[in-house]
Amino acid sequence: MSDPSGAENDAAVLSGLLRRQAAICTGCIGAGLGFTMERVLAAVHDLARTEKIEQGMRRCPACGRTKWVVTLEA
Repeated sequence: MSDPSGAENDAAVLSGLLRRQAAICTGCIGAGLGFTMERVLAAVHDLARTEKIEQGMRRCPACGRTKWVVTLEA
């Protein structure tokens, strides 16, 4: 079982990244933050509890590939 404070911290770190990089795919999030894909998805899930996020398949502005992209809604 994961540490709740660690999960909250991951969501906060992800929120900071999304404030700097408007839209980014889960692969680039993992590479940029050094998170496993499981950890990225958990952070996205946790962040969605407190922030409005938009997610979907589209071209990632960071890597240019069509992947699952996450964006903070304004």
